[in-house]
Amino acid sequence: MTFSSNSMSFARALSPSLDALTQAVVANTVSGKTNDATTDLFRDELVTVLMKKIAECRSVDNVIDCVYQDYRLALREPLLNIASWCDKKHSVKTSYDRLVTTLTANDVPNRLRVKAPEFQLTKEFSESGSADALAAKQAFESATKTFQSSINDTVLATKKAELAFWGEKCGTDSMYEALTKVTTEVWNDRKRGYRMPVIVRDDNGTNRIDRWEVSPQKKSERDALSVCLPLICNQIDNIVEIRHRALNKKIEKKRDTAAKADVEMADATKPGPSIQSLIDKGLNARLKKLNLVPAGKKALITQTSSGQNSSKAPQPKASGSKPKSSNPSSNSKPATKANTKVDNKKKGKGKAPVKVDHKGKGKAKA
Repeated sequence: MTFSSNSMSFARALSPSLDALTQAVVANTVSGKTNDATTDLFRDELVTVLMKKIAECRSVDNVIDCVYQDYRLALREPLLNIASWCDKKHSVKTSYDRLVTTLTANDVPNRLRVKAPEFQLTKEFSESGSADALAAKQAFESATKTFQSSINDTVLATKKAELAFWGEKCGTDSMYEALTKVTTEVWNDRKRGYRMPVIVRDDNGTNRIDRWEVSPQKKSERDALSVCLPLICNQIDNIVEIRHRALNKKIEKKRDTAAKADVEMADATKPGPSIQSLIDKGLNARLKKLNLVPAGKKALITQTSSGQNSSKAPQPKASGSKPKSSNPSSNSKPATKANTKVDNKKKGKGKAPVKVDHKGKGKAKA
């Protein structure tokens, strides 16, 4: 069965044709080219799309989600390890920069300050002021300074070596080598499942499977991922670096705020009006608005002003009215035995009241 050159090109452009399946062999190298232009073009398109997705990521999880589904689960743990390495690298770098700044300014942190060994001398010799006493004192001070300088140099050298270690571990070559091993293992494990049949038609018009070949799309995905692995590592490193930079800015801002707060607290300790006087002042102003006059702990209501309605003022009583007498009513009956019995009935059941003998002839009976 024969095809013209135009039909072959058209078939390649639409889908992997029989001829494309036989000729699509992707090189194992990252930048290798195949003999088929369609496969190379497809791989380049995958690389372009994948690079754009990686560049738009703002977290490590987003970067992991950009990996193709076949490799995502296997690469998740190595990529998280790389993020942890980058985090340690930037932490060490921050510590090293801080040490360089403080030690250059001769501001040694307390944890790095050395203490001279105690050596007992007699009081007379120490306070004699002789040349030997001064020389001994200067010798101890010089030894302490030399020891402190040696400690500072050793600390900087050690921190610099630690930074170089993490810088090499987080280098593009090291990270790419670690990730390539994982992608190669995944490809070897799943290569058999990526095979596609090559169908041929004989002279009688019967279709049959001629051979099995690995899908060119899967090969292109493998090569595109291999090309973008360094970009994935660099993007993770950039995300971690931005996070550390923001954290350092926040720490500096808190430090400045604490310094300003100390100054404000120092100003607040200066003598001024007492709290009680401020409270009394505000309370008096409030009472004045309510027409109340403070009198010690009590407030007296002031007289109404002349502009108020006289009908609301209390009306004086008529002069002809008789005042009520405070004496008991004249209609009230004297207490007798009959009245006492009636009162007891009205009170209801209960303990009987004690009878009162008004004549004083004997004791009352219960």
